[in-house]
Amino acid sequence: MRFFEFRSTNYTRLGENTNASPADELSYLIANTDLSPEILKFIQDSLENMIGKEDDIEPVSNKINPQKITAPTTTPSDDEPVDKLKESSSAMEAELMAALSQAKKQGTHEKQLSRMLYIVRDEAFKKLTSDIITQKFRSKNKESYELIKNKIRGLSTKIPVQIMTDFLNDCKDGGVIDTAQMINSTKKSPIPITDPKYIPLVKSFLDIELPRIGRGEIGIAFAGKDTIKGATDITVNNIDIEVKASRGTDFFMKGNADEGGFGNQNKAVEILANGIAKVGSQFKPNNRAGKGGIASIGRTNISTFNQYFVQLGRKGTIKLLVDVLKELNKKRPDIVDQYIDDISSAVAKDGSVNYSSLESATAKINFSYYKAMAEHEGVLVLDLKSFEYFFVDDVEKWADYLRQGLLVQMYALDFRSNGLGGIAYKV
Repeated sequence: MRFFEFRSTNYTRLGENTNASPADELSYLIANTDLSPEILKFIQDSLENMIGKEDDIEPVSNKINPQKITAPTTTPSDDEPVDKLKESSSAMEAELMAALSQAKKQGTHEKQLSRMLYIVRDEAFKKLTSDIITQKFRSKNKESYELIKNKIRGLSTKIPVQIMTDFLNDCKDGGVIDTAQMINSTKKSPIPITDPKYIPLVKSFLDIELPRIGRGEIGIAFAGKDTIKGATDITVNNIDIEVKASRGTDFFMKGNADEGGFGNQNKAVEILANGIAKVGSQFKPNNRAGKGGIASIGRTNISTFNQYFVQLGRKGTIKLLVDVLKELNKKRPDIVDQYIDDISSAVAKDGSVNYSSLESATAKINFSYYKAMAEHEGVLVLDLKSFEYFFVDDVEKWADYLRQGLLVQMYALDFRSNGLGGIAYKV
């Protein structure tokens, strides 16, 4: 409902204390959300009980017309034009808010009004959240709704009703994150928000995650413009993208083990362990470092593996790396073939591996394979610590960000079970 214009001037910046009274916040909810007939009746009954307790106040029956308070529950007919229903709704809002103003003036109902606000606010925000989920989510609707509902309940004790209401209304009406701008720029830039007052809210929403739905994805889908949450990731303006978010922690570039093209790490590490066992390695053919296996090859242990690569020689090392990478990227071994030159360039004449060159080669393979498996157009990377982003739809750009240090690859070859053979990065 927005027919009756109500604006409180008592709100301060998001997260700060506010002088808005429960009556002011209730009035804002009445004016700016579609409250159910049951909630409107609850407000009416509560106000009648409050105001009627004061002996020196005009009886509430003279202040609130029950005929006007009853919310329309049927669709407009020829006998009830839309304009007439709007006029009735506007009058209803005005009557309720006049009563709230009267209760506020009496100055003895703060506790009752606060309890009423808690109930009304919760119902209003649940309805808005449900509307946004229905509109923007095609998958994980129930789980996402429960998660967001609880997030909003927690935030509602710290954030003025006006700001939360405006935020949810704006998300419903289109969004508050300019996602179209984000996928049209490859430079690292601040996340574009329509109104700075929403930044703390967006930050909180981008932290939401679910099993199989990484951090950032739900928040972008919920608050982004022209965004739809699909079965895998999200679309922006009908363009499929992947969302990866980091807050100083890593994220994996991987699909699921079942339909996502990943999950071949155990066979891959077996190929590696058996290959270097021929030249004296004692590594077990598993991915559990604590049990003698190989969890990964990274900067800290490349020197250990180079001892064996030198004994294998250049050709033997290149072949072993190619075999391992083809197993990790099993559904598209041709992608590994596309980067044979990059792999070969990482191996010196004596068979030792230059780690920086190897991580560049495996990053290119990983980006290309993930893109092929997920069928997305690019990866939207969110740096939640700095509240910045960059979008990458080109494999060379991905490798370039790695060289610049905007992306940090955790391991060039990763056999850990939680990674499913994908590669982890952080920003």
